[in-house]
Amino acid sequence: MKGNGPFSGDRKRTAPARFLWKFLPKAINRGFCSRNLQGSGNESKPLSLKILLKTLVILVGFVFVYEVTHLLWLRGNEGWSVLSWMESVPDDGPSSQAKPEDVGQFEQVISYDGEPSNPWVDYLTLASLAVSLVSAWMLWARARPPWRIRLWRQAFFGGLAIFLTVSSLAFSGFFTKQDEITSGDWTFFANQLQVGDVIAYRKEKWSARRELFAEGKLTVIGYRFFKYGHLAIVVEDPGLPGRKVLFTSQGVKGVNLNEDIDSLRTHNWDAYRLDKWNRIDTDRIMQGV
Repeated sequence: MKGNGPFSGDRKRTAPARFLWKFLPKAINRGFCSRNLQGSGNESKPLSLKILLKTLVILVGFVFVYEVTHLLWLRGNEGWSVLSWMESVPDDGPSSQAKPEDVGQFEQVISYDGEPSNPWVDYLTLASLAVSLVSAWMLWARARPPWRIRLWRQAFFGGLAIFLTVSSLAFSGFFTKQDEITSGDWTFFANQLQVGDVIAYRKEKWSARRELFAEGKLTVIGYRFFKYGHLAIVVEDPGLPGRKVLFTSQGVKGVNLNEDIDSLRTHNWDAYRLDKWNRIDTDRIMQGV
């Protein structure tokens, strides 16, 4: 086709006309014009969204790996394992400079679980979270779309629904149950406790989460970070000799003797006893109480 216009013959095209002739069709086919017509800043929005999704998936993945590791290999260590060093006794502490006969230590004598945990709740929540995590990565974090995208979407929303349902039931206390111990067995446990024993309280994982997130009790946050979240000492009731009560201090109640030994029946705890109890002045303890 020949003519006098800028797009007519090859020999009569100017430099700008040749540029437009080559560039414009490619730009239209690649969607360059359509993207720019949407306004400035929209070119980076899909990239920012993908980075945000990748970051979220990676963070949830780290939490998932930690929970699986803790469930399978570190189940005996309550709290965050990375903080367990804060609860251990240093080897180079002041007691290392004392004579052996002047060094005392607490030994665990009793361990009791009045509110046992249900591991199947952890298995179910972690499995559903894993399905949602992998599906989210396949759907939104990969450079290329996955094969059979509909199945991946169903897996994502199905896993998310199971995770939210089980978590909601766990937060409500649906899976929590008290240990069904007979009065005779409990009396056996209670009679083993002696004046001066230190009661270190533990708390079941979902019970601590429920009180923290659902009930807003910030005082239980220590149970999630450390093995023990509260301490008490077994003492004799000053008003009723022979009756064992718990001498403790709480943020809201302050120092008190409100609970007796039977209150331990519905809690998880370990009892520690000083090995050189004969060196302790019990009269000074009673004066302090």
